[in-house]
Amino acid sequence: MKTTETNTPGDIKFKFKNAFKKTQQELEEMALQFSLGKAEASDKFEETKKEFKAKVEEWKKFFTDKDSKGKEAIEKLTASFEELQLQLSLGKADAKDYFEKQKQAILLSINKIEEEIKEKPALNELLSDFRNEGDKLKLKLEILQLKFELKKFQITDDFKSAMKNVRIESEKILDRVEDKWDKTKSKYTDFNDEMTLVYSHLKKAIKSL
Repeated sequence: MKTTETNTPGDIKFKFKNAFKKTQQELEEMALQFSLGKAEASDKFEETKKEFKAKVEEWKKFFTDKDSKGKEAIEKLTASFEELQLQLSLGKADAKDYFEKQKQAILLSINKIEEEIKEKPALNELLSDFRNEGDKLKLKLEILQLKFELKKFQITDDFKSAMKNVRIESEKILDRVEDKWDKTKSKYTDFNDEMTLVYSHLKKAIKSL
């Protein structure tokens, strides 16, 4: 997660591209497993929560090691992260209603934490990573929602085409990083618009399932 201030625009683009590529691969793999009947929604939801919970542990260690970032803000974030961990540990959701209840609680916790991180500029590095991982989780929850609702799951030609288009569009979007480099003040947050746009294309692709 850590990045030095000596990064070049190419380094930042490479970092974002790798994060995006990993996200797209994980989403396509999840959709494929569902379409082939190799995974159940409830099991995949548990796996997804477990993975995100591990990331929460990493983030907690990151900011608790930074005394200079302010004791009060750290205590507030610690409480919020622990609340998120609780939501991620509520147990297996065997039915759609249970899934939706847990999903909403998780999303509320994520949104709350993001707002709290924004209040502390010294945590911009954490904010960038948290947003990327949070957006990936939200997209996985979209696929899981479809599986809980539809039961039968198929990868359509529209989905394949949309994912191919996402790769093309993401390259164009990430090229803007170099154009903005000379004007950027924060290496961690000034490219959020570009990353948000990339994830919006992925969400649109998922809607085509």
